[in-house]
Amino acid sequence: KIVIPEMQREYVWDYVQASRLIESILMGLPLPSIFLIKSDEGTIVVDGLQRLTTIHCFRYNKALPSSTNKSEFRLYGVDDQFKNKTYDKLDGDEKEKFDLGTINVIEFKQNKPEFEEAMYTLFERLNSGGTPLSSQQIRNSIFYSEFSKKLNEVSQEKIGKYFNDKAKKA
Repeated sequence: KIVIPEMQREYVWDYVQASRLIESILMGLPLPSIFLIKSDEGTIVVDGLQRLTTIHCFRYNKALPSSTNKSEFRLYGVDDQFKNKTYDKLDGDEKEKFDLGTINVIEFKQNKPEFEEAMYTLFERLNSGGTPLSSQQIRNSIFYSEFSKKLNEVSQEKIGKYFNDKAKKA
């Protein structure tokens, strides 16, 4: 039994976010871990509810909870080979990739009665500890080439002349 605690937000992903998760599974890309806590009430979702809900809706041809259109979840905003597909429309190889795709699940068992404290601490640390990448950092990673490497080298040489250390990090 999976329990969704009150601290969890409602489903907020849009069709593109949800579709890209499913596309990642179909491409064999690794997914972030799901974090659960085992309690007397059942298995509590601490982190990963959006992913679990998306996978469930796709697999069982259900509409996404955030959708105003209550028809089955079709992939949108993805590579043409997956566009508009539902689970039932996947070919044999694609279904096998989806069904056999893996996602790490980390399950904790809190032995003290105050398991909620650990749950809140874990949730807070998972969702507030990182620094998001800037748009430029993402572009640098996606479009990396010898040209971009050389461009970065030249810019680093010149940037020291015109900007302070704080501006260089931005």
